[in-house]
Amino acid sequence: MRIEAALPRAEPGVVTWAIPGLARVHLRAGAEVELERDPRTTDVDVAWLLEGPVRQAQALLNGIFGLRAASVVIDGRAVALVGGPACGKSLTAAALALRGHPVLSDTWLPVESDATARPTGQNPGLWPGAWALLERDPTDGTVVRPALAKRTLAVVRAEEPAPLAAIVVLRRDTGVDGVTTDRLTGAPRAAVVRAATAMLDLVDPLGMAPAYFVWMTRLAAAVAVLGVTSDRHARDADAVADAVEAIAATAR
Repeated sequence: MRIEAALPRAEPGVVTWAIPGLARVHLRAGAEVELERDPRTTDVDVAWLLEGPVRQAQALLNGIFGLRAASVVIDGRAVALVGGPACGKSLTAAALALRGHPVLSDTWLPVESDATARPTGQNPGLWPGAWALLERDPTDGTVVRPALAKRTLAVVRAEEPAPLAAIVVLRRDTGVDGVTTDRLTGAPRAAVVRAATAMLDLVDPLGMAPAYFVWMTRLAAAVAVLGVTSDRHARDADAVADAVEAIAATAR
């Protein structure tokens, strides 16, 4: 089933969605989810909604901010992988997981005010091309949603929170020689955190802008923020994973 995009509506303490072909959702801080599903939808689609957008919105209602990030734990510390669509967040997390680094998150990483990253229980969701790059069989994966070719790769998942050591912005560009790394300083650090914030459009209507500003600025100051750029045509997952491991080894 194709699910049409729908933006949630919010006011202090309340978030509502009306998603054509899927469900109506009503959330209140500290209350159970009210969900009226469309009779045409599948249980898998509803599970995706509850474990994805609804879970993120519930956390925000309870004062927990997060990043749109895949994340792994390397030597006891978390590294968040952020960036635009198709930048390789899930692919890189999966490549690192295959090296033995537990996965904290795939699409959403809740982060406490003290820069502690919390596990979400998510496995990396990969499109067929990513499965091929990792030399794995996609039929071994689990369907994310019936309408999508994306499947999750079963990996070792982190069960405990970990201090967030670095936020890594993954970029893909043309004419890049190998993989390059650059460290961000000053205002661009906060800009990265803001751009990667999950459910950012709900912050103002929920009346959470002051709390969000404190969280965002503290996080940008507390962790290393770096960019990793690779050639968009090369798709060298191992080289990007090497760069992330090197960052984790030096980030303080």
